[in-house]
Amino acid sequence: DVKTETELASLADARNGTRPCPYVALSFLGVRASLLTACEGHGLQVWELPAGKMIRALRARRTTDGPITDPRLITVSPDGSRVACVYDDFSIRVWDPDSGAEVRRLDLQINVHHAFALSPDGATLAFGDRHVVRLWRFGGEEAPPPVEGHASEVVSILVLPDGRTLYTGSRDGVVHAW
Repeated sequence: DVKTETELASLADARNGTRPCPYVALSFLGVRASLLTACEGHGLQVWELPAGKMIRALRARRTTDGPITDPRLITVSPDGSRVACVYDDFSIRVWDPDSGAEVRRLDLQINVHHAFALSPDGATLAFGDRHVVRLWRFGGEEAPPPVEGHASEVVSILVLPDGRTLYTGSRDGVVHAW
């Protein structure tokens, strides 16, 4: 409780009672009242709130029998029905947090460090690639041309709930609306 500075819960892996760390990202799954965590060595985890019980693990593998690839960034669609994650193997995967199914995958040759957003319908990803923003529409034939306008690295992206408006922020000190 922020007001009383009292800890309400401490999340621990329900299978073995240990804390899965280090955590690299956290997000709230909206109407589901669940917490999404991204943890090195453990993948993504969905936690029931306020109980603090882990209800699902979403683990991406480098290959079919390979090791788990570590998550780096996460974003959640506004309705909480889709979760997108950037992994250390340069892939972006979209998950259904209710079923635990991987529903889409994009293999990139760039390292997405900061800026990353998912459209409300879960069909389009926007991510920063140096000073430009790239859009990827799953199921589309070609990626549209990059959105250019920043003089420095893009570090934040926001897609409004209308799915048509995109805001980007950069180290150049400018926020653009597209």
